Amino acid sequence: AETQKRKPIRILVVDDERAIREIFEDNLSALGYQIETASNGEEALQKIETAGKFHILVTDLYMPGMDGIELMTKAKELDKYLETIVITGYRSVETAVEAMRKGAFDYIDKPFHMEYIKMVIAKTVERSRLKREASKAKFYRYKSNLDGLTQLYNHRAFFQLLKRELVRSKRYNH
Repeated sequence: AETQKRKPIRILVVDDERAIREIFEDNLSALGYQIETASNGEEALQKIETAGKFHILVTDLYMPGMDGIELMTKAKELDKYLETIVITGYRSVETAVEAMRKGAFDYIDKPFHMEYIKMVIAKTVERSRLKREASKAKFYRYKSNLDGLTQLYNHRAFFQLLKRELVRSKRYNH
């Protein structure tokens, strides 16, 4: 019931192989995800810029033109909350490390098992949700310490800060 209240999860699948895009589209749309596809990095970036917010980007690592790492980097510049899953038929430790360093949530070999993909997608959705909730909580915690009119610390926050500073001054004899 809770998932029905939320907007559908939007996933962008980018692969130069039509069969891979269709496998993802058929299997994941059957689970209620909204799937869009692109055959290359340039098309994917255009969709990210114009088609609204995606929750997950699934990208092939090696494609003509822009590769998956470059796509992921540019896509994250457009949306810092976009989670990325990299898939490849040419796995190497170096590319796996680079993908993870650049922010990929997971790195999956082709041929893949669709049940595993479904599990990774579910974990990625949950991670994305938690990151967004944490960001909101941080924002509201910050706002709760400010006076709405002056944007200065409110009474409670001021005295909490003063107490911390007095303790610190005693500790360091300042």
